[in-house]
Amino acid sequence: MRRFGILAVLLLTSALQAQDTPTNPAHVPGGVVGGLLVSKVNPVYPQEARRGHILGTVVMHAIISKTGDVEDLTVLSGPEELRQPSLDAVRQWKYRPYLLNGQPTEIDTTITVNFQINNKPKDGSQI
Repeated sequence: MRRFGILAVLLLTSALQAQDTPTNPAHVPGGVVGGLLVSKVNPVYPQEARRGHILGTVVMHAIISKTGDVEDLTVLSGPEELRQPSLDAVRQWKYRPYLLNGQPTEIDTTITVNFQINNKPKDGSQI
């Protein structure tokens, strides 16, 4: 009889822990996720887009893994010429794990990449 009681407690504890672990990615605003960024690769500004003075913002939907890797990335909006360079760069970004209830959690967010043409860049970059 006592074994059954211990087994019931273990099963109940396991069920309660499973409830505390989200099964879907947690939605986290882009500004919060930006604070977790530890490694960033800048996108390459395509020469044709630069010559055509194409600038703007590329907005992407991202799923970031528990380990901080960009796992899924799709473009929501932005100039067609700037989409692929944005995807190529952001797929290489690395984040600190997002903790929810003290546990690393997969997150669902948006990432924004801005392209602009600077005549006199202060830091040597053009993006």
